[in-house]
Amino acid sequence: MLKRAAIYILGKYGYAIVRKSRALIEDCELDYFLDRYLAENRPDDFFFIQVGAHDGVVDDPISGYIRRYGWRGILLEPQRDAFLLLQKNYRDQPQLRLLNAALAAQEGVQDLYRVKNVEGLPVWGGQIASFKLEQVLKHEFAIPNINNLVEVERVQCLTFNTLLDETGESKVDLLQIDAEGLDYELIKTIDFARFKPRVLHYEHRHLSARDRDECIFYLFGNGYGIAVGRWDTTAVPLHHAYQQLPAFLIRCLVRAVN
Repeated sequence: MLKRAAIYILGKYGYAIVRKSRALIEDCELDYFLDRYLAENRPDDFFFIQVGAHDGVVDDPISGYIRRYGWRGILLEPQRDAFLLLQKNYRDQPQLRLLNAALAAQEGVQDLYRVKNVEGLPVWGGQIASFKLEQVLKHEFAIPNINNLVEVERVQCLTFNTLLDETGESKVDLLQIDAEGLDYELIKTIDFARFKPRVLHYEHRHLSARDRDECIFYLFGNGYGIAVGRWDTTAVPLHHAYQQLPAFLIRCLVRAVN
């Protein structure tokens, strides 16, 4: 019923819902949007912020672009051992600024729950780290004894505004977030009136179903179109005409495609 209503109302506006891999706009991955953006803008004038960079290699969606085009950017990684690897792996990229810190709603020091580096972990095991213990323990399906492997690391936290104040950059071409279930909470701290990333990419697989939908609605309401992949979501600014859709219709769209 809700989906039919959304389709009917969209038709009155001259639009239509096309469901394709649960995506609101196109069934496209990050590479698709980056390649389109780079075709229309100077690759050597590209600036990015990467939250949760880990070692810059394992499951990193942008490391290839960084090396190919020499992108400028700020990379944050709170885990000390992963940060040391990040420094080593990007030692030949002097245009990058690497910070051993996490992004948060407030500045200060927080407890980060992480998995000890022991033999037998999955290759992605070192990426499991969160300010919420329950997010770490969710990986018990792959690491049966994970409860005995959790340790706490005190980490420095920064805000988006602090990063922007220090960089002096007038634009952010890409905001890449991998925050182990806190992605939506971080996105809500963005002051879109101050800066609006041309491409915003975040991991949704650790979000609850409600937070996934709410994050889509929140970004849609801030002028973004959404493409939902299997594990990640990419958001890009919508054409002005789409931004004029009423808020109630945006909610219908979000609910109808899920």
